[in-house]
Amino acid sequence: MLLMHWRENKLCCGFFEVGSAEPQQSLLNIALRLGMKKMFNLFVSLVLSGTLSVSAGTDVVAGRIESKTTSNGMEKIEEEGAPEDMYLSKGLKCKRERKYQEAFKWFKKAAESGSAEGQCSLGFCYEKGTGTDRDIGAAFRWYKKAAANGSVDGQILLGLCYELGKGTATNIGEAFKCYKIAAENGNAYGQILLGMCYELGKGTTTDIAASFRCYKIAAENGNANGQYMLGLCHELGKGTDINTGEAFRWYKKAAENGSADGQVSLGCFYENGIGVAKDKGEAFKWFKKAAESGSAEGQFLLGACYELGKGVPKDKDEALRWYKKGAENGSAECQRCLRQCEKKEGKGR
Repeated sequence: MLLMHWRENKLCCGFFEVGSAEPQQSLLNIALRLGMKKMFNLFVSLVLSGTLSVSAGTDVVAGRIESKTTSNGMEKIEEEGAPEDMYLSKGLKCKRERKYQEAFKWFKKAAESGSAEGQCSLGFCYEKGTGTDRDIGAAFRWYKKAAANGSVDGQILLGLCYELGKGTATNIGEAFKCYKIAAENGNAYGQILLGMCYELGKGTTTDIAASFRCYKIAAENGNANGQYMLGLCHELGKGTDINTGEAFRWYKKAAENGSADGQVSLGCFYENGIGVAKDKGEAFKWFKKAAESGSAEGQFLLGACYELGKGVPKDKDEALRWYKKGAENGSAECQRCLRQCEKKEGKGR
């Protein structure tokens, strides 16, 4: 039961691995491990490389802000909207056209005119050094203004700054307050981070039941990461009774919504008949989706399927190809498998 053995070794308490030298203390570092295909692809690469940056979080927010304004809507805003909305729309247009210095100029006008989204975007420019010199202190100040101005995104960004000590002293208590405000305003990312705070006792007392409720709200609102974490709670009995059927159901929702971790977990459930009848073909399908989305864990499991003929005919070349991808992606399991394959080849000569 190679895949089950692997999965047992990867089960976690909270979101750090059991048996690691020490838990990853940063909530952001934990969040990076959630397999967010579309929103957290940069987060995943940063964790695998051991790098931490608030910039990863701001990429999420910047994308959300930009998505609110289509090109047609932008023209209408420029004709009929308030000045700050016009400045913001011009900034977003310049950003899409890669005119970063022009974008910075318009974001600054929007921010100084009172636009909360402009303030977030300006903070993002300062943090990333986009269109201006990098200035983490200025980024923090503008995120703080955006949060005070009612921006839920600003609350998240401000919380990350407090959590990581970016542009300000580390203050997990303040981070907790920011995440709580964002969560109470319906922000799924805030709900997830708040759940982690409760689960790990960061900025508040440990409350596993409260963390479960946070994940459940995010999951029921359609957030793939919330669905994955809710599945994990049901699988491990975190804040609720162990229920593999419910775990399967939420992993399936997460997987279908693009969560690579959800796809890996769903594949493992199919592989081992947990909460569902065994189905090697379905397991292979979900491992393949996770692997193709860039998940190192998915790449390892897909390589194992090809090596062992699980749900697919044996194919040594494909197994090696996916082990190599996983190894390049930081998977210790893939690196180990490659070494074993090299030893076998050496003996066969």
